[in-house]
Amino acid sequence: MTTKTIARNMAGFTLPLGAIAEGLAITRTHVPAAIAGLAVLIVGVAAIVTLVIDAAIRDTSEDRRNLHAAQARATDEYTRCIAMRAVLDAETDRVLRGAEQAEAARERSYQSRLEELVANVEDMRASIKREGYELALDHMERGILTLPAQQSSGSAQVIAMPQRPVGSTASGQEVNVPS
Repeated sequence: MTTKTIARNMAGFTLPLGAIAEGLAITRTHVPAAIAGLAVLIVGVAAIVTLVIDAAIRDTSEDRRNLHAAQARATDEYTRCIAMRAVLDAETDRVLRGAEQAEAARERSYQSRLEELVANVEDMRASIKREGYELALDHMERGILTLPAQQSSGSAQVIAMPQRPVGSTASGQEVNVPS
């Protein structure tokens, strides 16, 4: 039995085993064809591997370019965020200083208004005291008011009104002067 008949018999049982056996038979009988087949097979595998590696390198290069572009965009965005934060901080400081100055001006205005009102109240009190003192003197001269012996409340007391008018009359009658 030759190798070819064994290969054909095996091919009937299973196809993969038959293909291997056929390859072995060709290799035994046709060595130059087997070497050429192996060379073609190696060149084909090398070409496929080269294409795969080239595609991987291209993909890696493209990914690297995309990654660098994304990193540049992220760096630019980060720089813009830092700049915006600085602008925001400066604006916040300016607004706070303005608010503090406005509050201080308002406080000064309120304080001056309060001092003005206190001065007005003091003037009114002095005026009322002066008017009351003058009124009391007038009443004392007329005899209708005497000051209390002890001024605890600071107010004057009205005493009994005279029975006759105070002063002279047109007919020359006597003048009633309270005693």
